Amino acid sequence: MSLFKFYFCSLFALLSSCHTMESNTLNSEVFVVINNSTVPNSNKWTDYLYTHLKNRSFSGPKIMRKNSDAELAQGEFALQIEVRPSSTYSYEIVRDQNKLLLISRTEAIALWLIYELIEKIGEDNSGITVEDLPPATIDFVSSKKIFDFDYREPFLAPNTEIDYARILGNNSIDTDWGIWGHQLAQIIDNQNSDTQAEINGKKTKQQFCFSSPSLYSQVKDYIIDQYGQNPSINFMIAPNDNDLVCNCTLCLTAKNTATNASPSVLQFNNRLAKDFPTAQFFMLAYRTTQNPNRVQLEKNVGIFISTINLPKGQQLDEKSPQFESFKQQILNWKKLTTAVYLWDYTANFDDYLTPIPVLIGFQKQAKQFKSLGVTGLFVHASGYDYAPFDDLKTYVISALLKDVDCDIDSLVFRYLKHFYPKSHQLLQSYYTTLESNFQEKKRPYDLYSGFDDLKNSYFNIGQFSEFNKTLEQCIPTTQNDERLKLEKLSTALGFAQLQVAYSRGIATEGAFFHTKGQIKVKRDMEKKISSLEFAFKQHQIKMYSERNTLESYLNQWQEWINKPYSIKQITADQLASKYTDLKGLIDGKLGFSRDFLLGWTIVPMDLQLQVRSLPVGTNQVKMRFLNDPAHHIYPPKEVWITCSDSLQKWYATVSKNKDSTVEYTFNTKDIDRDASIDIKILNQLETKSQWACDEIQIFSN
Repeated sequence: MSLFKFYFCSLFALLSSCHTMESNTLNSEVFVVINNSTVPNSNKWTDYLYTHLKNRSFSGPKIMRKNSDAELAQGEFALQIEVRPSSTYSYEIVRDQNKLLLISRTEAIALWLIYELIEKIGEDNSGITVEDLPPATIDFVSSKKIFDFDYREPFLAPNTEIDYARILGNNSIDTDWGIWGHQLAQIIDNQNSDTQAEINGKKTKQQFCFSSPSLYSQVKDYIIDQYGQNPSINFMIAPNDNDLVCNCTLCLTAKNTATNASPSVLQFNNRLAKDFPTAQFFMLAYRTTQNPNRVQLEKNVGIFISTINLPKGQQLDEKSPQFESFKQQILNWKKLTTAVYLWDYTANFDDYLTPIPVLIGFQKQAKQFKSLGVTGLFVHASGYDYAPFDDLKTYVISALLKDVDCDIDSLVFRYLKHFYPKSHQLLQSYYTTLESNFQEKKRPYDLYSGFDDLKNSYFNIGQFSEFNKTLEQCIPTTQNDERLKLEKLSTALGFAQLQVAYSRGIATEGAFFHTKGQIKVKRDMEKKISSLEFAFKQHQIKMYSERNTLESYLNQWQEWINKPYSIKQITADQLASKYTDLKGLIDGKLGFSRDFLLGWTIVPMDLQLQVRSLPVGTNQVKMRFLNDPAHHIYPPKEVWITCSDSLQKWYATVSKNKDSTVEYTFNTKDIDRDASIDIKILNQLETKSQWACDEIQIFSN
């Protein structure tokens, strides 16, 4: 589809999805904010609306205020807002010719409504400054709406700015929670054995005893000290992130089992809920606390259920055993509480900076979650770290959390047109193409994926390269905030450019070249790396995944620049094995010692390789293995080489490097031309253990 046709269709979809401009327009020479002293808390939000609307009107409509009993003059448009906690609806809009009444159930919704209204007025009236506000997502015609989810948080960097989160009508873990996630260890004295779990008669600091009076008193004292006797905030009380379950006498009495800690943890939450009836307490259904206890929960106790095991980015198959199990889990918890929230995920946590399409898939699943009776969503993404298009995703997901049936194309168009006036067509075309490509594949994305996986999924290198080239040409034509945003986006995409070049190795379009027996980084790549090093710091982009920094990533490139390496490459027809995917061992690239996903061939078993027709004079074979216990990656238990024309067996000289790698070096006699060697690699015996090697390195005189 041509860019013009795409733009036209998007605009048509936007206009078709809205009410007529006549009924939706808020245009007037004078806006009058109405005071209504008969409604509790009315003046607070009336004052807020009046002050912020007036402060934004420099050369636009006149902003006035009047009491509710005053007459409106000709041409005046009345604005009124009320907070009604007893309302059945999240908000109501009452529109009658030259009058507009907004009714919200909570003060947080009132704040959101005010900024939606101000942006809409600014959109329809020149002279009112709203360039910094996100486009309004609702039409100001008579309507009533119940938000699809009570708790709404897209955990992306823009939403971690508290004021902006409130403008979008979102929740925030930084303000709405007194205790979040697995944080108990940070607020209590875990050195006290009275708080520690007992496992078969032995105390452990790795887990808590939720039947412990000491643990309870410490948590209770913390809540009082930090939030007072009557806190109105959320608390998540969850075990440490492991599979240990306390089986002391008290916990067994509470009905704990060897794998289920839910009984004692739920009782702990129930006790706190009784002591603090104005607060809301949650347990995390995860690992040892997935199965509910039969005890009815207090009305202010809820549950967070993790969706980590569900496929991501596609419609869930409701006939699958996986979905049926998930559905049953929700139904079981709904018997105990009305507050059933999901801890959902919408990111690639191993690569924040390669653009990932998530919006269509999120909408499809959010509709399914709603139909199951889920009442809140925490959408875990890149969090405090920057990710390309995170501003757009925050805006769209925020709207979907209120109304899952929102038109995504319209939202994308409105947002990009508003904040990227010069470049919005380019950005929309590329991002929606990503979404379309991904949906056509009809396969989920993994929450932890390396770049090679992305290339086989939605990420088209050719389309990306063309977009990146056009973006670089577009940036000089922009200015102010748009330019800053595009420069930051372009910088982040530089990471994906490096990934593309690295994945191509010593090929024509790759990052490396082979000369005089050495593999070096190309000169243009050196310049790119140097410029990115500066740009990443300038734009404060620090992480490319949840555990890896860009500094460590670029340091690896600098090591290769400063110290080229020597490898005599083995061709594919020289390598034989029953294991099918070993091309990474002969591609001429060394792996990133700080990231097991970059350049490493990972094998979970013993393996025998045969290398045929070694170069004449070969006197050394070297293999570098990764040591990354966090991902169950260990150096092999044993490695040896035998030669086809000799009975001799060569064992490796093992040397540990400073960068979490271990080198196995075989010093052999000269091997005759056309000789072959057999390499035997024995895996460690630990459960789930695997080994990772980046290259079979051949050296000769």
